[in-house]
Formats: sequence, C-alpha cells, structure tokens
Amino acid sequence: MAIIVVRVNVTNEPERQAASEGRCPQCGANYSGPFNIYALIGGTIHLPCNITAPSFDDGVSLVLWYRDDIASPIYTVDARSSASLESAQHFLHRDIFEKRASFNLSYPLSFLRIKPVKSSDGGDYRCRVDFRRARTVNRILKLTVIGNPLPAVHWWKGSHLIDTDYFVVNNSISRNVLTLANLTRDDLLMTLTCQAYNTNLTVAVSQSITLDLHLKPREIRIITPLQNITSSQSAIELACQCTGSKSSSIRWTVQGKVKGSDVIEPFSETVSEDGLTTTSFLSLAPSIEDNGKLIVCSCFNPSIVANFSIQDTWPINIYYLPILSLIMGSNSHSQDIIEGSNVYFECNIKANPSVTLVGWKLNGHLLDSTTATTADIEIRNTSLLVTNVNHDHYGEYQCLATNSLGSASSESVFLDVKYAPKCTHARVIAIGVALEETVAIECQVRANPSENIIFEWTTNSTLSPKVPLSFSSSGLKSVAKFVATSEQDYGLVQCWSRNSIGKQLIPCRYQIIKAEAPSQPHNCSLVNKTANSLTLECLPGHAGGLEQSFHLQVYSLNPHKLLKNLSNAEAPYFAIQNLPAGYIFKMIIYSANRKGKSKSIEITGSTTEPSPWKSGMWAEVACEGV
Repeated sequence: MAIIVVRVNVTNEPERQAASEGRCPQCGANYSGPFNIYALIGGTIHLPCNITAPSFDDGVSLVLWYRDDIASPIYTVDARSSASLESAQHFLHRDIFEKRASFNLSYPLSFLRIKPVKSSDGGDYRCRVDFRRARTVNRILKLTVIGNPLPAVHWWKGSHLIDTDYFVVNNSISRNVLTLANLTRDDLLMTLTCQAYNTNLTVAVSQSITLDLHLKPREIRIITPLQNITSSQSAIELACQCTGSKSSSIRWTVQGKVKGSDVIEPFSETVSEDGLTTTSFLSLAPSIEDNGKLIVCSCFNPSIVANFSIQDTWPINIYYLPILSLIMGSNSHSQDIIEGSNVYFECNIKANPSVTLVGWKLNGHLLDSTTATTADIEIRNTSLLVTNVNHDHYGEYQCLATNSLGSASSESVFLDVKYAPKCTHARVIAIGVALEETVAIECQVRANPSENIIFEWTTNSTLSPKVPLSFSSSGLKSVAKFVATSEQDYGLVQCWSRNSIGKQLIPCRYQIIKAEAPSQPHNCSLVNKTANSLTLECLPGHAGGLEQSFHLQVYSLNPHKLLKNLSNAEAPYFAIQNLPAGYIFKMIIYSANRKGKSKSIEITGSTTEPSPWKSGMWAEVACEGV
C-alpha cells in the first residue's frame, strides 16, 4: 500500500489580478453610464473614459476625474496650452493616490489606472471631458472595492472534484490535505489539481502536480542474434529491454559452469520517451571457453529499498570446429614401449555441434576398421588399442573428427616401439659364386634403438658348419667376404645382430650356390595385340645364382629381317610397339647373367588387320627350343 499526503496552503493575499486588469471587458466604446465596476483590494482597476471628439476637426482640451466625496479633481489632464493631447500636462491628487494612479490616453477609450486598489478607493467616479468646440461630456462610474475573504481550497482529479474538505490555520491560511492510499501502477503520471477561489470576480487559482511513482520493473527480455554464433566472429551484440519502471537500472553478468558471476559493462543505454522502457546494449566477444555459460540481464529500480529484480537469461551457444587432444593411455609410456606390448590411445574431442565422424591416422595414412583389425589395431570410436606392437606400428598417430562446420585433426603422438634387430628382407637370398671367387655379402637390418648394433656371421656348409666369416660393420649394415674353395663350401650363410633390447630372432639368410648360366624363360604367351603392337609375357627360369636380364628379338618372316631388339632387367615382359599391321613376326626370347645366357624360346605371332570390320583374333603361338 502506498500513501501520499499532499498539503496546500493558500493565504489571503491574491495570487492573480482582477479580470479587468489591463482592459475593461464589460465596457464598450459607446456608453452613457453609470457603470458598476468591481475591484479587489490590492488589485488593479482601469476606469474607462471615452475621449473621442464629436467631429474630426475638434479635440480634447481638458480631462477631469472627480470622486463623489471630494470637490476638487483627483486627476487632471490639461491640454489647453498644448498642441496635442499627447503632450498635455497630468496632475495627480497626491493625498488620495500618492503615485498609485495614471491616465492612459488611447482612442476611442482611455482609462484611469489605479494600482494597487485600496478600500478607500470605492465610490462614484465622474470623468469630465472638455472639447475645444463641442460641449462638455460627463461619464459616471461606480467603483465597488471588495475585500480579501479566505479562499476555499478544493482538489480535482482531471474534471472530477475529489476533495472539498479544507480548514483554516491562524485565520490566514486555508489548507486542504489530500491523502491517497493503495496506489497502483495505474496511478502513474496521475495529475492532481489544487484549486483556490474567494470571489466570482476572479479566475480561481490552481496548481497541478503529477504523480511519478517508484514502480518495480514488470517485464524483461534479451534480444539475441538471429544467426548461430561461430568462433570466427569478432563480436556479437545483445540488447536487454526492461519495461514497467522509471529510472530502471540494468546489469549484465555472465555465469560460468564452475565459478560465480562476472559483471559485464554495456556500451550504451537508451530510455523511452515516457521513461518506462530502458534498453541496454552489450557488445560481447565470446570465446570457445564461454560456450555453455549463461548471459544474465537483471533489471531493478534503485529507488525501491526492497531487494527486488527481474532477469532474463541467454545461454551462449558457440559453433566451432572440433578441438582434439590425443593422449597415450596411463599405462603406456611412449619411450618405454617394447615390441609385444599393448598400447592404448584416447582422443578427447570438444565440438559444437557434436561430431558425426571420428577417424585415425598412422604416419599420414588413414586407418579403417578392416585395415586396423588385420594390423592388430582395434578402433573403438574415440579410442584406439594396439595389441602386440611391433616395428610396423612405429610412427606418428593422429585422431580426426568431423562436424557440420568441417574437419580437424589432433596433434601427432609419436609411438616409439623398441625392438630387437630384424632383417630388412624375409626371404633367403641365393648368391651364385664360382670356385675361388670372392664375393661380398651385405647384411642390412633395422632396429630400435639403432645404436651399438653387434653383428655375427656363420656358415652352414657341408664340411664346416657354422664357420665364422671375416666381416666389417657400420651402423645397421655388415659386409662379409666369402670364398668358395671347393664344392663343399657352398651352403647357407647367416647374419645375426643384437642391440640393447635383444638378439635378432630370425637371421638374414643367404644361400651360396655355384654360379652358372640361367635357365630359359617358360610359359610365354601373347597377352595383348593390336594392329601395331604386341605384348609378350613369360615366367623367368632359374637365375643361376646371379642377377639375370631378359632379352627379346623380333624378326619379320619375309624378308627375314631384325625389327626390334629389346631388354628388360626386371622380368621377361615386353611391350612391342610400332609394328606394321597384319604381319606375322618371329620372336626369340632368352635370359642372361655374367656366366652366360640361357637357351632361347621362339614364338610366332601377328598383328591384326587394319580393316575396321575385321575382328582381331589371337595369333597361333608355337614354342620350340633352339
């Protein structure tokens, strides 16, 4: 409940002038009198007198004002010796008026002005006007002076009289005390008027007040951006609008998930024309760490003692690319992982919106579920398990994630697998050696750590098993010299090595055989032919313990002429180009090494006819030894 007491005092001194002040609304230009005129004590009165001459060639020579109780004039305007009325002399009866009276010359109606009016000024007044030619004119006026009765004081609400109960204090003051109880929000800006009057001659004195209530805020809302917020935006703008209270204060805070609230300063604020709506504007540059926090806008009226406020909240929802952090499991230490151990990786992902795809990379190559399973790698969405690690698992690991904004990857975590030396080749290498020939056998291994590698060589020939060889070693490579002095020296040569992790489990093996010429290629066929080309493919024969190469000669049948002479150091495979269409050719193929060449294989085949309607058929192939 709100109570307002409005106290108004009105004294007996007039606060307004008489209705006739400065004018005579009740007197016309032509009058004969007498006229009744009323004046208030302390006010101003204008007593009219028509000084208009009857004819245009006449003029006023003398104006005399008399009051009934005094025989001599109380005010004289003498123009008899003046050129015009405006330059006439004025005489004032000082015992009566002192300096309170003056005569105003104006046409057609002049007036005697008395200010302030005294109670003794009442009576019958006569204005005598002497013209230069026309007869004298007299005007009679009756002035009634009214005293100062105490005014009545009333309260108005708009056009409705709401309180007439007033009382008099010290016989000089009229007082009306208005009490307003149970004020509501609808009473805001209500206009109340206090009115005082003591006579119908005057306009009532009034004074109005407007109630400006201290109201609690009624409604609040945060106006947010229309589009989603991304981490790439420099700043966003929010507006908070509070209505229902004048002089409202708005406060912005941000509430974190863990700690309390932090106050944020707005950059501007506006107030509506009626003062009931306050709008605060906030510029905010949120970071990814602010995602999920609450922006709180509170509104309160500081003039209200009670701790009352209303608020609206807006959750910060920032869209950003996935942020990934890859860590090795707590039981895994990247510097102490030995071959055969199990290693666990965990990919921690922060993203908004949520990720739709998670992937893994090893040394820049994407791991899929099929590949990972065969390689002892198990993918479990955001985790990866490597069981029985070996040197194939050595390298840089990354996790990847994708959401609707794009893809991102984590930093690389290096898996340093420690293992004993391993041969760079798994197969047994055959080396052809002639009797009394010295050959250098190169043993290459890989190991981690690769420092301080110790090599060992043994032979396993027919007569001298596990005979050590002379060799030299450097880093991950060792070179041994071998000489076969007899047929019994041919056999298996093995290279062993060790590092700080352990000894090589499977040695590098070299089968020393007697060097000889290679055997001929076999299973030869034409795998493709066109009008101008043929493609020939064979299987290689025994290499004779040495590196072999493959050779092809192409002849035309008629006339017998060598057309092509081709070689291939890798395999018996030949693509023969630029041949004439529709011809039959003889092809001779053989292999060779430094001990000699093999027997030759002869093949015949033909290119296709150039005619577009003639279908190509495979040529008949004949194989025979030469």
